[in-house]
Amino acid sequence: EMATGREQNYFPMWAGSAVYYVSDVNQGTLNLYKYDVRSKSKTQVTRFDDADVRWPSTDGRTIVFERNGRMYTFNIASGSVTEVKVQVVSDQLRRRPYFRNVAQFIDGVSISPSGARLAVTARGDLFTVPATNGETRNLSNTPGAREELPTWSPDGQEIAFVSDKSGVRKIYRVPQMGGEWKMLETPDTESVAGLTYSPDSKKLGYFTDDLEAFIVDLESGARKLVWKDTQGIAGADWSKDGKWITYIKTHPSLFGAVYLYDVEKDVHHMVTDGYFNDSSVAFDLNGKYLYIVRDNGVMLCLD
Repeated sequence: EMATGREQNYFPMWAGSAVYYVSDVNQGTLNLYKYDVRSKSKTQVTRFDDADVRWPSTDGRTIVFERNGRMYTFNIASGSVTEVKVQVVSDQLRRRPYFRNVAQFIDGVSISPSGARLAVTARGDLFTVPATNGETRNLSNTPGAREELPTWSPDGQEIAFVSDKSGVRKIYRVPQMGGEWKMLETPDTESVAGLTYSPDSKKLGYFTDDLEAFIVDLESGARKLVWKDTQGIAGADWSKDGKWITYIKTHPSLFGAVYLYDVEKDVHHMVTDGYFNDSSVAFDLNGKYLYIVRDNGVMLCLD
């Protein structure tokens, strides 16, 4: 029996006239040790201080063990330690190209003005698909990048969307038949949350996660901050002639009120007083009326 103190000793292994084992007696980490049964002497044969020697096993000539997630061998005759380069070769079936039905991964949809096709984003790519019969077109085909928020222009000629292929999320436009992307120049710090075209397809509105709403002139690239909210942007709607935008703005009471924005004059008009909470608004198809979703409920609190 080998005399021991308070250290931990594990995995005794016979090799010739010696017993090899792991112990933390000296360094606090588990290392290989040798106990000579004839001289009854103990010798530390490895001196790792960063990770434990684990799960050793021997055939009498070599000790193999794991340390820090890697495999090593200890040559008993020479005392040398060598890392074993492990390479597991497989058929890599999951890395091979294959066809995949991505219908269950659709995360964005926009209907074309004619209703004949849909723009969709799924698994990071932008597609257009037929409503009934026709071909599916991949307009992005960008492995390693993600496209989202597809928005079809009212004239049917292009689709706006957001992509991070440059390393940051940017707004792009692409012809609906496919072709070269056009990027809108916006600050890299802006995180786009929604897109909306003007009825004439000459302007593009977008909302950010910082609760700001902008309009970009697609010909000149001019960009204007239209409004900023404090609680959340509930969307917006253009009038049929593109001269007005209606939106919800949160008041200090945290109730939403309906506003109209004159695009040409850059003037805002409050439509409702915010006494009740308006949460959504839209123009009718003729542009004469506003449809408003409102919470008219009254709650009495008795003290």
